[in-house]
Amino acid sequence: MNNDEKDTIYIDLDYVFGPILKDYTDEDGNDSSGSKIVDNDPIAQAIDKEVDEMWCSLFSTDPDSPTGLHFDIEGEKNLLLFYLKKLTN
Repeated sequence: MNNDEKDTIYIDLDYVFGPILKDYTDEDGNDSSGSKIVDNDPIAQAIDKEVDEMWCSLFSTDPDSPTGLHFDIEGEKNLLLFYLKKLTN
């Protein structure tokens, strides 16, 4: 890749899947973001895992909810933005 080419990395939050969207499969059959730079960066991968664990911790079971889950909005406000800034820097 030359300096004029750029990878596009998509950040999304989905229960259980982590914030770095991995819609591709690499040559070894692993989920991939489509960027070897991101996929092979241990710091980015550690942050992705940390955010995923934090995001999933914001959900709890709620038998009264149509989805069966309750989402902690205050927890999101206090923690999620901190980790997303960390991930995108």
